[in-house]
Parts: sequence; structure tokens; C-alpha cells
Amino acid sequence: MNRKVVWNSCYGGFGLSPLATKMFYELKHPGETIYFYERESDWETGKDTYTKIPEDKIEGFRSFNVTTLSKDLGDSFTLSQGDRNSELYREFDQHYIWISDFERHDPDLVKVVETLGDRASGDCAKLKVTDIGESKYHIDEYDGYESVITELGDDYWI
Repeated sequence: MNRKVVWNSCYGGFGLSPLATKMFYELKHPGETIYFYERESDWETGKDTYTKIPEDKIEGFRSFNVTTLSKDLGDSFTLSQGDRNSELYREFDQHYIWISDFERHDPDLVKVVETLGDRASGDCAKLKVTDIGESKYHIDEYDGYESVITELGDDYWI
């Protein structure tokens, strides 16, 4: 069985673009919708303002500060540390989606990166797909730049 692995080929760090996140989420959760918000932090007040990214802007959107939610919380909202007990904060927390709990050889992830090419890469990433055949692998990382290692001792295999 041949298997492919997704890895980051530049300094910065592994990350999916909003477009790739949307496609990956939809493959994992058919029929569900996700919403993207750009976060702007005001360090003086300790407040974060979230502004919804319009659907037609997702494809080309690049930012470190993108938050993904499984519920539409409107066009814009503001949260601060003091809001942790508010209804809005509970809604935000309950519907927050962290897309990172997947194996790099996940067939849906591979499909997304192969389909989208460079458009799959997040703000500081350049994602690549490598066919490793039947080998086991380990991803080695330095400052975000990754290498797929296929010839190490048994302790490193995935």
C-alpha cells in the first residue's frame, strides 16, 4: 500500500489556508458549514475583535489571525479576558474549531493539498506531498521547516 505524506517545505510552520481548512473540514464533516473570522487584538484594552471573512474572500485570504468556528456569530464581535463567563464567550468556545488533530498521511489531507496545490498552504507554509511507498515515517522539524524521514529506528515510526 503506497502512502503519501504532507509536510512543510519552508521555514515558518505547517498550516492550512482557510480555503484548505474549509475543504478538509467539509470532507470530514459532510453537510456542515464553518465560518472564518479575522482576529485583531488591541493590546492596550486586552480586547480581541473578530470580523467575519466573506465567503468570496476565503480563497485568497492569508493571515496568522484566522479563527474558525462551526457557528455564525455575526459579522463582528469583541471578546476580552473578562468575558470568559459571558454567553458570547461560551458560544465562541463551544464552536471553536482547531484543525490540527490529524495524521499527515490522512487521505483527505493529501487530497486537499494535491487538489489545491499552493493555495492549500497557510500564511507561513509551503505544503508538499511526498509518496513514501510502504515506509513508515517521522517528520523532523526545525523552525517550521520539515523533512520526512523514512529510515530511523523503530521508536520514531508513525
